[in-house]
Amino acid sequence: MIKDYFFRATVDAYDFEQITHKFNEAVIIYVQYFRDEVIRDLDNRNRKHIQDAIRNTNIIDDDNWQKVWNIDVGFHDEKDNHVQVYVVSRKDYIDFLSYLMKHHEEMKEFKEDYITKEQHFLEYQERIKREKEDMKLNISDEYKPLIFR
Repeated sequence: MIKDYFFRATVDAYDFEQITHKFNEAVIIYVQYFRDEVIRDLDNRNRKHIQDAIRNTNIIDDDNWQKVWNIDVGFHDEKDNHVQVYVVSRKDYIDFLSYLMKHHEEMKEFKEDYITKEQHFLEYQERIKREKEDMKLNISDEYKPLIFR
């Protein structure tokens, strides 16, 4: 469910018609905002699923260590826990990171049409339930004894 959520959130945020740039060497910057002061490890926040979703948009060719670097940054946000991800060229990432550190508050983006994790999980559970029901309906009676032994 987590993998599916990050994939959908990434694809929903990506404008395939407006963004046509592709990075040969990139840095993915994960900016994680936390509502409370609970200690968390930044590297345990499903980064792989986000990076795989970014790769699927074709912004980056490959996500091997020679092509993509990762940076994790954390900030406090009184409103909500959320993650913002930036993909920048390797040659520009130091300038971008410097700008981000000074201006991250203004760069926070909240859109009403973003899907919430809870909303997505409910939709995902419903989809899985429908698929299981469809599978049951598609199995003819003569094959049931072979499948369900």
